[in-house]
Amino acid sequence: MPDRPTGRARMPCPPCDRLRAGYLAKDPKGTSVLGDLGRLHEAEVLFTQILRDRVRVLGSDHKASLTALSHMCWLRRRQERFDEALTLAVELRQRLEQSLGPDHPETLGCDHNRAVILRKLGQLDEAARMIERVLRLRTEELGPNAYPTLLSRREAAKIDAARGMLEQAHASLQMAATRQAILLGPRSIDAPSTEIDAAEVGERLGVDDALTRARMRTSIHNLTSMTGPN
Repeated sequence: MPDRPTGRARMPCPPCDRLRAGYLAKDPKGTSVLGDLGRLHEAEVLFTQILRDRVRVLGSDHKASLTALSHMCWLRRRQERFDEALTLAVELRQRLEQSLGPDHPETLGCDHNRAVILRKLGQLDEAARMIERVLRLRTEELGPNAYPTLLSRREAAKIDAARGMLEQAHASLQMAATRQAILLGPRSIDAPSTEIDAAEVGERLGVDDALTRARMRTSIHNLTSMTGPN
């Protein structure tokens, strides 16, 4: 029997490997990172294989390869290897801009993630400039209450807090939490997480009223019920 025609190159790295790698880097609920370095290392091996095989078969600028590069950047952030994460994010951003343009939603998503990494590295002025641009463009394109816009508003507020702009950060976080609760409902982890951020900034401001404490207790309870105590 003659061999079957091969056609185009078969897609490397079955989806189950991607899912397994993500599972290994997270807890069983799929919401927060375990401090188990053994599992993170195993996830790293899989992510590295996925990225290498996709680049080899599909090329470095293929969408699947760029997605794999984004996953590797995400893993470096989870491992708190922020210098390496930033290097990957810069490379990803260059490739996305070349293929999609500087204002494409995926490029803006990369810029958002770069701002997070820059905040972690203490490069606050650059982080602020980057997230302000992302927030402005997302607001113009998607509206002020869209999910990506609210994520960027929260990150902008966290950068403001790191820069000592506490009153502005507190107000922005409270607004983002309220809008997230309306948009996503009670089962989402986003609003409780943002409310905790707001309460922490409120403590730094000296805002210590009964309502703030009650909101923080409720947010911690809601977040724990969805993600587990760890």
